[in-house]
Amino acid sequence: MLPLSCATAEHCNDAVGTELAIPFAVVAAMLLLGGGVALFRKRHTQWTFLLGLLAIVTGTALTFGPGAETTYGWFAYAERTGEVFPARPPLSARGVAGVIVGATGLLVAGIGIGGMLRRPRSQD
Repeated sequence: MLPLSCATAEHCNDAVGTELAIPFAVVAAMLLLGGGVALFRKRHTQWTFLLGLLAIVTGTALTFGPGAETTYGWFAYAERTGEVFPARPPLSARGVAGVIVGATGLLVAGIGIGGMLRRPRSQD
């Protein structure tokens, strides 16, 4: 429950805990790339592809999943049309984190597919 008075910014901040979403996503993306490259070098291309698919699903769930409900914020009201415009960014920090993880998953899945389609070298 929000206090009646929002005299300090910490009482009115709905973004508590989301400021670390993007750094965690960047660390997860680096670990994902490292794991994908390690699997690829050991010729486990199917596992590389599955790791990429798992990251794509996770990133999609983070991006399009339900976020925290906004309980406080600024909004605009157009008197002539009667429309209300809530102050919502097009993509929250959680959504950006999901895009980072999903895009990295696409890259790792592509590496896995490339490894599966690669022709073995002939021993001439």
